[in-house]
Amino acid sequence: KINGNDIWLGGIGKCIKLNIDSENKAPEGSYVDISDLKLNYEPIDWQKYGKVNYTNEIPDYLKFGHNDNLLTFSFNGISFSFNDKLRYQYKLEGFDDNWSLLTEQNFVSYNKLPPGKYTFLVKSRNYAGIWSANTSLHFEILPPYWETWWFRILVIAIVIAVFYAIIKIRTSKLKNRNKALEIEKVKLEKEIQERKRIESKLLRSELSLKNTNQELSTLIYRASHDLRGPVSTISGLVNVAKLRIV
Repeated sequence: KINGNDIWLGGIGKCIKLNIDSENKAPEGSYVDISDLKLNYEPIDWQKYGKVNYTNEIPDYLKFGHNDNLLTFSFNGISFSFNDKLRYQYKLEGFDDNWSLLTEQNFVSYNKLPPGKYTFLVKSRNYAGIWSANTSLHFEILPPYWETWWFRILVIAIVIAVFYAIIKIRTSKLKNRNKALEIEKVKLEKEIQERKRIESKLLRSELSLKNTNQELSTLIYRASHDLRGPVSTISGLVNVAKLRIV
């Protein structure tokens, strides 16, 4: 659309104004746009990643899985003078420390990006050395579930629960063992007491038998002593009787 000395050019969600005033001879700056983003070198259906107004519109603040870490960015600069002399610099904040060297290549691939938040920045320089504003695209690569905070908390909770269960089981076993030992101790003490009772009874029986034997010996001794006199008398009478008969 031409409005006076201005030409308005429409793009995807953007408009560019070109002033064609013949007296305006100063070189214009360029503009750079991120035109495409591929995942594992394949086109992406952006409808699956967010609400977009156009089929080829790339949503901002994208989120990818931890395996979706091979990204290819394509970008195009627009300059109304010597467009073929445009040069680019790019930088991936969160991964690159510095801007890239000037290049005429209008795409770049990043492979094996670790989980984290990133911002892809790109700018262009025209033939006159005038830089465009930075164009940015934000995205995040989500960590695998085993690296998430909730999974780590769950693992810690499970480990604590397992240790607690082990301690409880071991404590219960020790209590049962101590209880069994107490029962054995009581049983052993009863057996010792019963053995002492039997030994005491046997000792009393032995003493009683010894006393009985001693009393019997005494009785026999006394009986033999008491019988010695009559036997001697009878023996003498027998001898006298024999002499008379002779």
